[in-house]
Amino acid sequence: MDAHEFEGTLWEQLNGAIERFRRILQVRFEVKVSNLSLEGLARTDIWEYPLEALREAVINALIHRDYTVTTDIQIRLYDNELSIWNPGGLPPELIPIAQPKFTKTSMPDNSLLKVPPASRGNRTHAPHAVPLAKRGEP
Repeated sequence: MDAHEFEGTLWEQLNGAIERFRRILQVRFEVKVSNLSLEGLARTDIWEYPLEALREAVINALIHRDYTVTTDIQIRLYDNELSIWNPGGLPPELIPIAQPKFTKTSMPDNSLLKVPPASRGNRTHAPHAVPLAKRGEP
């Protein structure tokens, strides 16, 4: 599994996640030629998942997470899907009648389990992380 933690401000976490997406997601290039010169070439990057949509999803996960729990936001990339999960939810009055069935959530009881070993003695360490799972790994 390829896990990464992004710490710092919310902007630093967001930018770290987007840069990680740029490194691990597949991209193809489409080249259009309008005339036979360098000025007539136009290349378009077509990402496996649109980066603008991923940026919006990560922003939503960061903004709407429940900061009263120490569980991290999780981003997982599988062969056929990418999922973003955060420890948050809708207020009870906004929960729809037909709730979707979610997969097992990961909320460790011991917050020390997710703090890097070098930081375990430092109680001021605030682990705000965005782990990424490598494609094909659950």
